[in-house]
Amino acid sequence: KTDGKIGIGTTSPNHLLHVEGALSGTTGFNLTNTHASGYGLYVKGGGTGNYAFRVDNQAGTEALRIVDGKLGIGTTSPTELLDVEGTIECLNELRSKTGNDLKLNAGSANRDVFLQVNDSTIMTVRGSTGNVGIGTTNPQSLIHTSSGSSSGGLFMESNGCNAYIWAIQNTGNLINGSTAGRMGLRSANGFDFSGNDGTSIHLDIDSSGNATFKGDITVSDANPIINFTDTNNDSDFRIQVEAGTFHIEDTTNAGADRLTINSLGDIEVGGNLKTNNLLGRNLIINGAFTIAQRGTSSTSDGIHTVDRFEMGYGGENEAPTQSQHALTSSDTGPWAKGFRYSYHIQNGNQTSGAGAADYIRIITRLEAQDLANSGWHYTSSNSYATLSFWVRSSVAQTFYGQVFSQDGSPQNFPFSTGALSANTWTKVEIKIPGGTNVQFDNNNKQGMVIYWWPFGGTNYTGSPSLNTWASFSSGNRIPDMTSTWWTTNDATFELTGVQLEVGSIATEFDHRSYGEELARCQRYYQTVPDSVLSSGYGSANGYSRGSHIFVQTMRSNPTVTITETSTGNLLAQGSSKDGFYATFDGLSGTGASLFNFIATAEL
Repeated sequence: KTDGKIGIGTTSPNHLLHVEGALSGTTGFNLTNTHASGYGLYVKGGGTGNYAFRVDNQAGTEALRIVDGKLGIGTTSPTELLDVEGTIECLNELRSKTGNDLKLNAGSANRDVFLQVNDSTIMTVRGSTGNVGIGTTNPQSLIHTSSGSSSGGLFMESNGCNAYIWAIQNTGNLINGSTAGRMGLRSANGFDFSGNDGTSIHLDIDSSGNATFKGDITVSDANPIINFTDTNNDSDFRIQVEAGTFHIEDTTNAGADRLTINSLGDIEVGGNLKTNNLLGRNLIINGAFTIAQRGTSSTSDGIHTVDRFEMGYGGENEAPTQSQHALTSSDTGPWAKGFRYSYHIQNGNQTSGAGAADYIRIITRLEAQDLANSGWHYTSSNSYATLSFWVRSSVAQTFYGQVFSQDGSPQNFPFSTGALSANTWTKVEIKIPGGTNVQFDNNNKQGMVIYWWPFGGTNYTGSPSLNTWASFSSGNRIPDMTSTWWTTNDATFELTGVQLEVGSIATEFDHRSYGEELARCQRYYQTVPDSVLSSGYGSANGYSRGSHIFVQTMRSNPTVTITETSTGNLLAQGSSKDGFYATFDGLSGTGASLFNFIATAEL
């Protein structure tokens, strides 16, 4: 061409060299260099040219360009040695030159890097956070793994003979000491492990190795063992469960048992046992109501049936009845615990309804010295006594009671039975802390009184705080209560298993033998209902004097009531805590001073 353009396969060349034609299995343009050096093809850009080499597709769109030694594919302005905009498909592998790093750079702080297999993303690096996600495209932490199968999200294995599988540290130091196949964690400040919601710590390990657990710990094995070792890793004690029996063993003494608890709850101790819950711990006398020296039924207020417990009432239209009530196997709860009697109150017919001054209550009184010497630090809120009892009512409602301390400035501690179901025995436990102003003098006078109120009118009730000591107020003894029980004809209320013990838990009831319980009751009441032929002396003028030694020393000098049953007359008498004497006159012949008596030293 006259314009200096050469055309091969075309008569209208558009470029200095324009080659055009169809190819069939052969190369369109072939340059072969047969010399050992030099270039097969050399293209040099001009001083004013933008680029040295360019390849377009059939539509004339640029596909490849070389500018200043930079190869651009899919871009007209390459900025790196190889700058590709679009998808690169690699047949086998992509590697860096030996001795050099291989870097993948998204090129922008907010762009992500994805590693895909078969067009499915398996790893993501978030450009905005640097978080790495394996199995997730939205990693929420520096390393976030997610598995959609049951095989697990993270598996680590080490074949080294002396290496950790996984070591985490924030000090920059190596973890000293390792055991094959173990996972090592290291932190200068300890570890916190949370639950699924991530809002609470379930396991905390501080920098000293102390661990705190939240929740249950399960040890699963045929015969699970927990060992306790000293700092030299020598075992001192271990806990073992074997064949349904719990063992605490002394491993320094050939594994000797120090404590065993079998499946029945039986406890065996391999040494001396120190506890405040042995026999004799119950401060209540006759709490199982086995002793009833006065009789088994009465409509009078006061102590007239079971010993040490009394019924008090006022404002009644018909007197209630108190009784020692025999339990049967149908009394679910108390019967299985060995109780055979209850203290039973049956209401009369209160036709006038519930008046402000109406009341009915069960009362038991304790000597001050029994509390003073009990071991209860009753002025400390960190020291406790526990009151427990079984209760049943024919009327479903909540009842209240109170613990009253007599000495010093009288104090009051109200409590609740909770909502009782009708005709259902319920075990109630009341934990009583010490109170600053509670006082029990070391004497034989009244120190504590415990009340149970089936009903109290508004003259006695108010709004005291439950389970809290406060100064006693006669008009604020217990909270206001419903009158349902009091206005229900023949309603019943009964107690059994009453126990007061030192400590913050209610233990099983301290059952005592009939003879032991009777002896405790006789400190307050003794009687011989049948005639007694007393030892003593007589005189020629018809006088005789007899004496009687009490079977149990009484609390104080008792009130003695003597009923003369002989032919003479009671002339004089005298008594002490240990016994009494009686003088009769008007005797003659073979007459004898026969009599019976009642001695009372109640609180």
